[in-house]
Amino acid sequence: MIDYTILSDPKRIQINREVTRSFYIPEGNNNDHYNCQELDGEWKFNYYASHKNIPIEFLSENNFKNKIMVPGNWQMQGYGKPHYTNINYPFPINPPFTYDDIPTGIYRRNISIENYTVTDNYFIRFEGVDNCFYLYINDKLAGFNKGSRNGAEFNISEFLKEGVNTITVVVFQWSDSSYIEDQDMWWLSGIFREVTLITRPKNFIFDFFITTTLIDNNAKIALELKSYINGDLPLTITILDKKQACVRETLIVNGDSRVEFTIGNPQLWTAETPYLYELSLETQEEIITHKFGVRQVGISEGLIKINGTPITFKGVNRHEFDETFGRTISKEKMEIEVKLMKEAFINAVRMSHYPQHPYFYYLCDKYGLYVIDEADLECHGIGSTGDKNLLSSDPQWIPAYMDRMVQVVERDKNFTSIIIWSVGNESGNGSNHHEMIAWAKHRDTSRLLHHEGESRDCVNTETKAYEKDVEHADFNSTMYTEFDVLQKIGEEAGIKKPFILCEYAHAMGNGPGGLEEYWSLFHKYPKLQGGFIWEWRDQGIKKVLPDGKITYLYGGDFGDYPNDYNFVLDGLVQPDMTPSPSYFGVKKVYQPISIKQLDERRYRFINLTDFTTFESINITYEIYSQDESLSSQKILIKKLLPKESIIIELPIDIEVENEDVLIKFTIPESTEKYNVLTTSIKETFVLRQHIPDTSEIKDKFKISAKDSETLIAIFDDKKLTISLKNGDWEISMLNNKSPIITHPKHNFWRAITDNDFVSGRMWKEFGVNRLMSRAKGISLDQSTGGDKISLTISENHGAPAKYWGIDLTTTYEFNSNGKITIKVAGTPINNYPETLPRIGLIFTLSKEYIKFNWLGRGPMESYSDALNGTIFDFYNKTIDELGFNYLYPQENGNHFSTYWLQVERYNIGNKLLIRSNKTFEFSAHRITQENLDLAQHIHELERANNIYLNLDFKQHGIGSRSCGPDVQQQYKLKLEPFDYIFDLTII
Repeated sequence: MIDYTILSDPKRIQINREVTRSFYIPEGNNNDHYNCQELDGEWKFNYYASHKNIPIEFLSENNFKNKIMVPGNWQMQGYGKPHYTNINYPFPINPPFTYDDIPTGIYRRNISIENYTVTDNYFIRFEGVDNCFYLYINDKLAGFNKGSRNGAEFNISEFLKEGVNTITVVVFQWSDSSYIEDQDMWWLSGIFREVTLITRPKNFIFDFFITTTLIDNNAKIALELKSYINGDLPLTITILDKKQACVRETLIVNGDSRVEFTIGNPQLWTAETPYLYELSLETQEEIITHKFGVRQVGISEGLIKINGTPITFKGVNRHEFDETFGRTISKEKMEIEVKLMKEAFINAVRMSHYPQHPYFYYLCDKYGLYVIDEADLECHGIGSTGDKNLLSSDPQWIPAYMDRMVQVVERDKNFTSIIIWSVGNESGNGSNHHEMIAWAKHRDTSRLLHHEGESRDCVNTETKAYEKDVEHADFNSTMYTEFDVLQKIGEEAGIKKPFILCEYAHAMGNGPGGLEEYWSLFHKYPKLQGGFIWEWRDQGIKKVLPDGKITYLYGGDFGDYPNDYNFVLDGLVQPDMTPSPSYFGVKKVYQPISIKQLDERRYRFINLTDFTTFESINITYEIYSQDESLSSQKILIKKLLPKESIIIELPIDIEVENEDVLIKFTIPESTEKYNVLTTSIKETFVLRQHIPDTSEIKDKFKISAKDSETLIAIFDDKKLTISLKNGDWEISMLNNKSPIITHPKHNFWRAITDNDFVSGRMWKEFGVNRLMSRAKGISLDQSTGGDKISLTISENHGAPAKYWGIDLTTTYEFNSNGKITIKVAGTPINNYPETLPRIGLIFTLSKEYIKFNWLGRGPMESYSDALNGTIFDFYNKTIDELGFNYLYPQENGNHFSTYWLQVERYNIGNKLLIRSNKTFEFSAHRITQENLDLAQHIHELERANNIYLNLDFKQHGIGSRSCGPDVQQQYKLKLEPFDYIFDLTII
């Protein structure tokens, strides 16, 4: 019989689970008997929609009809369905109870035990099972565990026998622990991490804890040891650097022991210099090896320091997710993730919001990433009761809270990259948290404690001011803090403890904007020690459609209710780890060296690292125009200390005229010498801007037809046709009916972005997406010289049932040399909205216009407050390279600060050269704006038979309002009287 009452009792956490130990994989010492056997692969499986349907004889072999892969989530393998919520519980809130019917999966497999010995110890270890489970060995109850993202190890020696043995695992989707596992992610179930059978001798090193302390030029290494049973256990300890043994000692361990060593002049570990030593613990039967770094974490002078030096967190929040396998991630993919992080100059990861796979911490140690390791604890949805501390201050939940703190600390305590323990996320600030913090500080004095819930209580809910330091945690930590509030914190002398943003710059869809503003504050105020972007990876589930197309699913796509829709698509990289434009924006603000132009000859180079001194760096600079390199030289920076800068004056002498001239600096990748230079750094600046004179006119218009409705004028080998009835016009070749260009339409809308969360709703309420035009007057003027035709259209754009509009006057000045000057003036009237998405023109071009050359920002998209990932340069791209396919379709592909644009018609040769009296913005798509705005998945986008070119006077900024600050005032497109000019020249 199964005891189901444990599923609603938060005081009952486990049965027969071993005391949590540090993670390691022991190996046999010159024998194969003591080993670790992975139990991954195909298991027998039964799925029950309700635990009530489990038969009494559930352990009978005859009940198992299906198969499943372990590790893996059963929803990703056809059993049940994924369910996404951000905050809300999917079940009625009545702790500790969840559903009356709890879906259950029962796993079963056989293992073979050879040379079974009663004096040996046999352990089965589960790295992750969601949500809780019973363990049966040979049909006998062997254990139980709650805590989905925590490991669980059981000594099953007494249940085993020589030969074939049976393992059965009964996994429940829900229990009382679901209330404190309410993280912003998919609810997925099953054995999703590895299962291992470990054979060990009668006595062995069960646990160890290594800490390092710096004293002058020496490192004191303290090693706590725990044997499995009391009794003398000979042990040889070796510590190796990359060349040789620097410590070797043999001793006798009996129960708990402690030993200390000293390493002279140690190599120190930081995220910039991840040097690792190797520890070896060798007994007669086993060897345990573990790599560790020498580093010291502390706070002094109000700053978080590593090895006595203040650090800045250039961080990101990471969920465990795979587009196909859910929360089961291969080691190979984990390494790809870490390498992508390092290539973006990310130096820190917050494990949101639970302990993650142990291998990921090994990679952080190896490659150099600071880690905030978080307990598997969040009860965000409990806030809907009106008491966010309903569970967090309830004494009956103390065992569950404390177990999760103990689990994360004890399992992960030997990973050097972990410098901070976190008691959880979005779970209030209760007495249970305070007990967790007190225990963790006592257990591990070598790390800091984080509790964002305590910092929330330091914020004045009315003024948003941060009023005091946290009391229990070691430093202050908030989420999505407004820029002005953050600046005041930086200036406030009363805030003594360090300050970080554990979440900021919500990277949902197109965004975030405002990264530069955040980092100007981090650089200006020392106590603001950086932050962690939300989040690393989109959590879209991959689906292959019948036609072979790939789409990605989010909340609600599986019929799951309640759900939080596409809020799960908020990463810097897509589910397949394709970097989004925001990834490159982060890379820019996180880069270790910054270059600033002071004037044409002088440039400032700033070392933004915490530890790295750059010596003898050869930097290339090239002066070039669109068509040729004018000069290429190298400069040598002999020495540049952390946080210092140097000004270099270059012997620049430009002789060319009538061309745009740029200078580009390239700092080469240098991972062998500097861990922080994982990719090259490029920066360009304008030296000369050429504005061509297009006033020369050789030919004149020849009027071939004119009546009350139409004017047709011939120039060169082209024909201009103007409708005097509605002002429509087009220019075509005399020998080709296909138009070169037709009249544009005014465009004030954009496909709503995820970060248009507030503004987009306001714009729709004002009907900006439904504007209608009403002509007020059309006039035509022909110059006496016959070389110009001027068309002026007066009109009003307004929304149905709304008392506001925009009065527009548009003048098209056609020159017989092929130049069209478009002058637009607009005035808002009546009760108009404060801002607009965009002000500009949209041209419908034939589908052959696929080649785009421009001088401006690129190669990927840029917006007024989200342009950091782009470089100002000459670009030559095709239509399909201009935009970005966000998994939830929205505005994309804009190019801010464009000097000029040339659009070429493939295989026909027509070109359009576009300039303005100031920099402008452009984008081009094969998809209509309406389709982009209404589609909810990428497979719903339909390629049109035209190209749609947007030439914008301005666009509204991006911001990160999906969960964070709105667009800053200087980047808002405020609706006020405006005017702009575009020059289009047909070549």
